[in-house]
Amino acid sequence: RFWGVMALLWGLLLLALVGWMTYTVWCDSQQVFHDLTIELGSDARLDIQDFLTPLGNPARASFVTDPATIDLSKAGRSSLTLKHGTQRKVVNLIVVDTTPPAAAFLPEYTVNIIDSLPQAGALVTKIEDHSQVRVYYENSPEIPDDYADIIVTVIVEDTSGNKTKGSCLLHFTGWLKEDCTLELGQTL
Repeated sequence: RFWGVMALLWGLLLLALVGWMTYTVWCDSQQVFHDLTIELGSDARLDIQDFLTPLGNPARASFVTDPATIDLSKAGRSSLTLKHGTQRKVVNLIVVDTTPPAAAFLPEYTVNIIDSLPQAGALVTKIEDHSQVRVYYENSPEIPDDYADIIVTVIVEDTSGNKTKGSCLLHFTGWLKEDCTLELGQTL
């Protein structure tokens, strides 16, 4: 009778151990991590919780790759290795730039026709973005034959293709002299 109870207890203990091991292996085989996408310029501090699915347990998860080694100042994709129990998984951290540059434009600008047209950047007073930008005219302006004012569109575009447009009125001077001296018999 004693050995029967002992065999039953050992059997229950063995069953519990096998059940626990099966559950642990099953949990470790589940998809507990996912890729993470963040916006460029956000003050994100990477936390293991950000990469876990609802099946993941933060107490069993950790970074294998040090998140401090990831450059969050550039748009792109980086790989990190994470650990959950006995499972190691490579996930992607994707830094995207979907925010257009903030820019302030001059409302008007005076151009002397003796000078060339200004570079598009001269018509922008302030630019803020988390990546490099380029400034250009939407359409290359030309000085009109009648020197009439024209409106030009300036584009500020970041390296991810996000654009901000602004307009500026160009006035042209220097085509008419204020004083003109003619000698008798001279024609214009």
